[in-house]
Amino acid sequence: DLRALFDSEWERDLVEAPENASYNGDARFNDRWSDYSFKAIEAQQAADREALAKLPAIARAALGAADHLHYDTFEWLLDKSIERQKFLEYLQPIGHMGGVQNADGLTEVLPFATTGDYEDWLKRMQKLPVVIEQMTELMKKGVKQGVMPPKVLMQRVPAQIATQVVED
Repeated sequence: DLRALFDSEWERDLVEAPENASYNGDARFNDRWSDYSFKAIEAQQAADREALAKLPAIARAALGAADHLHYDTFEWLLDKSIERQKFLEYLQPIGHMGGVQNADGLTEVLPFATTGDYEDWLKRMQKLPVVIEQMTELMKKGVKQGVMPPKVLMQRVPAQIATQVVED
């Protein structure tokens, strides 16, 4: 049951964060981006709470020592993820360490070995305006609620964005 829960949550993460799937070598979602809509964020947060609620049904005492550690680590990670929900971190979708302004970095892990690889990338790129719009909406709400990253950290972001601007 523990392994089934882990497998289910791993798959959920790949679906919710296609970029992570790509970084992990799973090409099934190479044609899409994460959904940063308010509806998707609410669903992801609810799914975290549901996953944590499933954990007590698994008899921890019946598990081996290694799975005790896996169980405890999984529980701790979910606890912390749920606890952080109150801080509205999703209202800060870009930062000095990453965001849509670094989307080109994904190309370094994609194989680009087949026509399909290029087609997937083109599909992904065609969807980029939606991601930018979703992140803009998140940031607007963040500004209204005073949930913003520190100015000193954001000073790197304009240069990161500028490298994305080209003539053609």
